[in-house]
Amino acid sequence: MKQTMAELFSENDQYAYIMLAWASRAETPDEVAGRGWATVCALEDSVPRDDPRYQDLAWVAPPWDRTAEDNPELYELPAPRTLEELQREVRDRAKVRPDGMLAEGLPIGADLTCARSNGTSIASYEGNVGSSKAYLENTVTIRFEPTFPTGDKDDLAALFRRIVSIWQPDWALLDTLRTSREVQESLETYADYLIWLSEAELGPAPVLKAAKTERFGDGTLITVNDWSIDGVRTLHQELVSAGIPAASVKHPLNPQKVPQFS
Repeated sequence: MKQTMAELFSENDQYAYIMLAWASRAETPDEVAGRGWATVCALEDSVPRDDPRYQDLAWVAPPWDRTAEDNPELYELPAPRTLEELQREVRDRAKVRPDGMLAEGLPIGADLTCARSNGTSIASYEGNVGSSKAYLENTVTIRFEPTFPTGDKDDLAALFRRIVSIWQPDWALLDTLRTSREVQESLETYADYLIWLSEAELGPAPVLKAAKTERFGDGTLITVNDWSIDGVRTLHQELVSAGIPAASVKHPLNPQKVPQFS
């Protein structure tokens, strides 16, 4: 059977997540919906159809009109089940400029639940995207709960690449809650299990001893050699010694040079 997140990392890691961020990028509601739907498909494709642990999967999402604040029982509603449904839902919520682009960032996201887990979430994605004028970056976070079938390191790296290709960020990383807490100083650098950096925003990545670097799209994919907290810590120390700072979008208001992936 495919490894779970807890088996690949540990129960003590609590959850793993992919975080992505990018600068100003005006998008239409349909473009945002398309990226969201591609994310849904990527997560569903990671779940083996014949695995008895993952039967009766269902996507749920919060009511974006905030009715759940007064009606907690409405917190989770069935999420759109087709691209067309998601496009309609996003269009209904979007504030759009005369040119058809979003006038401001739009929240998007949903949770993948499983009946065998009493309807609890096994994975989710959420973000605020489509902004061309926010003073903070556009961001998306994909979260993997302990029971999610991440597979082995190669499987998760393949999913990471797919997610990066979908959202075309300036940077992305794969981390766990425990790692981020125990290697808190790693916030000073971009040390993590997997990192992707847009060359247009962050320049070419250095040659590293604690990680492997390879070209992926218009940027660099960095994979830590030792898939452990100690491995991330070693990479962090190497980056500190080399004076390489954390990944960040330096000028969020500047239009992003959107990276391409062939």
